[in-house]
Amino acid sequence: MSGERVSSHDLTDALEHRLLAAGLHTSVLAHSLRVHAFARAESDAEEFQIDERALVIACLFHDAGSIPAASSDRFEVVGADLARDVALGEGLSPRASQEVWDAVALHTSPGIADRQRPLSRCVRRGVLTDFGNARLRRRHQKLVVEVEERWPRAEIELVLQGLVVDAAKEDPRRGAAPSWSADLVRGSVGLPPRQINPYF
Repeated sequence: MSGERVSSHDLTDALEHRLLAAGLHTSVLAHSLRVHAFARAESDAEEFQIDERALVIACLFHDAGSIPAASSDRFEVVGADLARDVALGEGLSPRASQEVWDAVALHTSPGIADRQRPLSRCVRRGVLTDFGNARLRRRHQKLVVEVEERWPRAEIELVLQGLVVDAAKEDPRRGAAPSWSADLVRGSVGLPPRQINPYF
């Protein structure tokens, strides 16, 4: 396990640089790193057997759909495609790479991600933990404090909702309904400045 953790640390560093170079917002990157910490904690708590490289890639790329891109695919699919390409490039099997794709594509889908393979479930729980799920934050109370000190929140809700809505308004195909992006666009109508979208 220690060898996996060292290699996953190196992979995390490499992917951080890659995502920043591609234009991922620093607040979104910090959120993704927190999600990885929470998803790993969930995996450990549930004693899931998840490839650490797959977990790193899925968590760090789960919001990569917010990167300004030429792709007109919806938010989740943009990130999922990028994540799968990275997984294949890192030597994960086609099946494992597809599981990475699924985890990213489904992370905004309550009731679906929770019933998928452990990778999808842990990524979803990591996201929920970072965005305030009371039960999960109690479960990982000490880790929440440590992680938020290391990677401050930096108004992630406002930043992410703005990026997703702006991309969908620029290219409506990126916010095709029904989807979380479409919900955010609908909720942004008449929303006062600096208010969290009711569909977040």
